[in-house]
Amino acid sequence: MPSHPRLTRGVTISRRQVSEDEIYYLVRDPGTGSFLRMGEVEAAVLRLLDGARSLPEVAETLARAHDFHVGVPIIEGFVASLTQRGLIESRGIDPEAFRQEWLRQERSRKGSMGKLLGGLSFLKLHLLNPQRLFQWLDKWLGFLFTPGFVIFSLCLMAAAAVPAALRHEEILKSMAEFYRAGTSSVGSFAAHAAVVYVVFLIVVTVHEASHGLTCTHFGGKVTDVGVSVIYLQIFCLYCDITDAYSFEKRSHRLWTTVAGGYSGLVLASMGVFIWCATEPGDLLNDASIMLMMLGGPPLLIFNWNPLLRLDGYYILMDLVEAPNLMDNSFKYLGHVVKSRLLRVPVEPMTVPPRLRKVYLFYGGASLFVVVPLLLYMPLIAYYLVGHLVGDTLAMPIAALVAYRVWKGPAKTIVSSLRYAWLSHRPALTAASRAQEGRTRTALMGVGAVAAVMLALFGPRFAVRARGAGTLEPLERIDVRAFSPGFVPGRPSDIATMPRDGDTVAAGDLLVRLVNPEIEEERRAARLDLQALRLDLSMLQARGEPALVAARRSSEPSAMAREAVADARYDALSLRAPLSGVVLTPRLEDRTEAYLEPGDVWCTVGRTNQLRVRVALTERDIGLIGAGDDAEIKPLHLPGETFRGRVSRMPAGRRSAPSAPGPPAPPIQAGAAPVTAVPNPVMGSLEVEVEVDNSSGMLEPGMSARVRVYGERLTVAGHAARGLRRLFKGKVWW
Repeated sequence: MPSHPRLTRGVTISRRQVSEDEIYYLVRDPGTGSFLRMGEVEAAVLRLLDGARSLPEVAETLARAHDFHVGVPIIEGFVASLTQRGLIESRGIDPEAFRQEWLRQERSRKGSMGKLLGGLSFLKLHLLNPQRLFQWLDKWLGFLFTPGFVIFSLCLMAAAAVPAALRHEEILKSMAEFYRAGTSSVGSFAAHAAVVYVVFLIVVTVHEASHGLTCTHFGGKVTDVGVSVIYLQIFCLYCDITDAYSFEKRSHRLWTTVAGGYSGLVLASMGVFIWCATEPGDLLNDASIMLMMLGGPPLLIFNWNPLLRLDGYYILMDLVEAPNLMDNSFKYLGHVVKSRLLRVPVEPMTVPPRLRKVYLFYGGASLFVVVPLLLYMPLIAYYLVGHLVGDTLAMPIAALVAYRVWKGPAKTIVSSLRYAWLSHRPALTAASRAQEGRTRTALMGVGAVAAVMLALFGPRFAVRARGAGTLEPLERIDVRAFSPGFVPGRPSDIATMPRDGDTVAAGDLLVRLVNPEIEEERRAARLDLQALRLDLSMLQARGEPALVAARRSSEPSAMAREAVADARYDALSLRAPLSGVVLTPRLEDRTEAYLEPGDVWCTVGRTNQLRVRVALTERDIGLIGAGDDAEIKPLHLPGETFRGRVSRMPAGRRSAPSAPGPPAPPIQAGAAPVTAVPNPVMGSLEVEVEVDNSSGMLEPGMSARVRVYGERLTVAGHAARGLRRLFKGKVWW
């Protein structure tokens, strides 16, 4: 340790005062970017370590200037601990050595670019160091941090909130139409996906740049920008603004954290005005819809959720002045459980009185979010790897992820319970210990036998087969043209033309085609018949029966020509073949189109009964039979489940219900009878599921997940089936 210690270059000390009785200092380590929390005495010692004072002089200055009487040996121990952390220079300054160390750190920072860092719960990919870019932008965009711009942006949000509130139903309908149009075909899906990704990239880039620019404006440094994956489930960009934690003013810290969501609201406000000024279906209109979704309240609610380590977490941490809120909450919650619930001796934990309830409430609430995410991580890994390399490698990789994720929490829980049991365990003699050993062996044997019996003869669980498909009407008919003609394009005709989703009754006029030749033929046939009848009247009036008889013989042919002309004219009227809903979108865009006989004008179907077809592999469907249950979960209704049963299986499959019992009741509203038919894809069967839609909650074209429950097996049966599928379907073949 040097005789005249000096703080390492880049160490900063910032003061935090929560109340008159709670004052602490944050010391930033420039090497790791982490912070140390210290008291007033420690901070005073650090400020005196300038390389010009020895330790006795530091102690003397501390007593004279600050009235802190600290012995030299205590200061030596404190300085030694800081030297090990790298906060104190361990040798005199050598310019060449300093330059080499700086080059080594630069190479280390550049070497981390493009590499995955962190753990499974928070993976990140470091992309670049944006410090110079943010410093340059701050010179040109400094007006963004003036009161005038804040007032202007607030007025912009308020002005956008008015039409958004008044026309919220139209906005929601536009979002639904955007989703429906994007899933109508492969080409449309690609075009809409491009719009989503471009707008998402713009919103997220502006969001993270707002964090970094605000941090730079208030004097912080931003050295890391990249991509992160939280709990293998949440993909996002990140901008490391850890340096903002050293700001002494809480308003600066809050503005740095809020800047991302605030910029999103500004973009969403601009999206509202663009949506109002453009026509539905335009590129700008679609982009404005995504701006409102990704920058507005829908995503802001998720981003400002304080139970995840996103913006809301750091906002709450600054508001309550609680550093490392989540980690400290879990530590204090564990301390309370051990000391008060398990009643075991634990080391005392110093927590400010104002934070005790905060830690308890936040720690308990975080468990309801973090625990499900941790439980789902192996499943997410299994599905991701399974789609890429198959189930054979997905299972061990998912098991490895589960081991890495659950090892720490499980070890903590087991060790705590074991410590509690040992703490309350009475003293045992040698004889009682031997008896306990025999009893333990007997209990383990009985438990093993019970487990085996339970696995062989215990509760039965249904085999599950999953798939996805698109909802479509159970009954639909194409309305085709019988006679050639043009679709009218007059405004009056377009106004009366039915739209997609309109309800029509059987026989209702959908559109009347225009064909001048047929209309002229009908008019001529009517005029000929009228002229013939007029001649008959005149001949009868003159009393010439012979001529009347001659002329009357040509009347049937004239009437037949008129009937044929009327039939051809009536064929120009396209009517609804059944009572239902018009399913063809944007019929108004087909005005003035020419339809040949047999061309489809629109499709009308009944939406009170829908169906979804899904292809299941023969391996999955092998244990499914008639009478088995089925579930349908539409993607746009995550809280709704429609239940049903398998009604029929193809030839060669089980035709009887999988489990004996009373006859199945008739399917009610929300039920889904399933019919399996062969699928042209080799090795699969297409399952058709009918859904009752009397409530009108479902619409054709919506995507849905289907789960069919087959034969009910015990735990041992499921294990045997899994091994058989693994070795027969993967290893053997």
